[in-house]
Amino acid sequence: MLYAIIAILCGLLLLSNYFPKVASSLKPIEGIVGLIALVVGFLGLLGGFTLVNVTLVLAGIILSVSLLPALGKLASTLAPMRTVLGVISLVVGIINLL
Repeated sequence: MLYAIIAILCGLLLLSNYFPKVASSLKPIEGIVGLIALVVGFLGLLGGFTLVNVTLVLAGIILSVSLLPALGKLASTLAPMRTVLGVISLVVGIINLL
């Protein structure tokens, strides 16, 4: 359930152009959500490669740039995939929540 909630939050933040009201309220904690997604995703990858874990790691890289500036180059490489990754993260989170 933790994976699902984090994935949904990441999806909403990554799709900030499509959900502006929700994203504006989550914007102050964007870096924290990204860092948590990154850590939880890496810990999940230790158990096996699943779509949720890979999605959390990729979303975490993009969202945690404000807290971890060393990831800036990698995040800028992933930036064109922001919308696609947001949709995948949101869908995977909702499916895992059910």
